[in-house]
Amino acid sequence: MYFLVSLLAVAARGFAQGAASLDMALLHRFILNVTFLFGFDDPGKTSIMPGGWSIGVEWAFYFLFPLFLLFLRSLGAMIAGLAAGIVINGVTAHALLSGQTLEAAWIPYTQFPTFFVYFIAGITAAELFMRLRSRGVRPRGWLCRAVPVLALALIFLYPSHSVEEYLRGAHVAALILTAMLALIAGSLLENMTKAEVRIYSFLGEISYGTYLLFFFVYNAVQIALKHFYPGYPFALLVVTSASGTLLLSYLVYRFYEMPARRSLNTWGRRLLKEGEKNAAPLDRRANSM
Repeated sequence: MYFLVSLLAVAARGFAQGAASLDMALLHRFILNVTFLFGFDDPGKTSIMPGGWSIGVEWAFYFLFPLFLLFLRSLGAMIAGLAAGIVINGVTAHALLSGQTLEAAWIPYTQFPTFFVYFIAGITAAELFMRLRSRGVRPRGWLCRAVPVLALALIFLYPSHSVEEYLRGAHVAALILTAMLALIAGSLLENMTKAEVRIYSFLGEISYGTYLLFFFVYNAVQIALKHFYPGYPFALLVVTSASGTLLLSYLVYRFYEMPARRSLNTWGRRLLKEGEKNAAPLDRRANSM
């Protein structure tokens, strides 16, 4: 899916800016993106698609994850890492976003150290969940449903005058801990209804496609509305783009991602069987010696 959208981004740039824009600099960025190395080379600048910088940061964390495991072997170490991540995030945000806009500080802000805290928060939340589950903690279903809703409402509706103000300050730590609470509470929910299973499964299936495709759908809808309905209300653009993205994401998942996964799984099993078949004579020969 990511590779398909990367190619789509290159094609869109060539269509919008002409063939001359498809130069060696773009080829360099494309190679960095498809190898995920752009996470180590200013992902906010080298990302080939809008929003793709976060994938670069994510892969930088995956690359360094084995190193983190050397230190994050206990809950105490995870909490210490979480505290360190909060401090690093706070210092970075204060230094970069005090006196200038996020847009002006975009490249230095969208780096791995800034977002390290969110990965550690996820690891710590998972460890806390496993400990609570192993000790038989079973909160009531209504509580497991209410806590995530209230927590996410607080995160998204937290009052701030600007993006810069939202991203810096002591409240950021409180919002991170609130998100962790929502994750743990939702994970402890048992005996979900069929409707809940279907909704969560659907959202999981389309989440990646929605993340990658929204920019393209949004711009396509905006161009169409400007042509056919000048003076359109902004709410119409948002609703149409969101609906179109959800539909397209599901279609991509249903007719591209799932068939691709099945093909890769089939290919992998075939390689495994061929390897076992080729290894069998060698095993017999070794046993006979």
